[in-house]
Amino acid sequence: MSNKLGYLRLFLLFFWSWFVYSMISSQIIPYMTHLGMSEGTRSWVFTSSALIGIVSQFLFGYLS
Repeated sequence: MSNKLGYLRLFLLFFWSWFVYSMISSQIIPYMTHLGMSEGTRSWVFTSSALIGIVSQFLFGYLS
């Protein structure tokens, strides 16, 4: 019984984290448009965030 409760808690944690992430992701483009960013600027922001994520994974993986 304890094992099923652990799986349920883990599932709820993953579900909640992805729910929050999807809510933030669905509002980022309207927010950037509200700030006055052009389509090109928004694409550079997304590209640079992806590149930072890739580089940081290698960096922290190497340090670990």
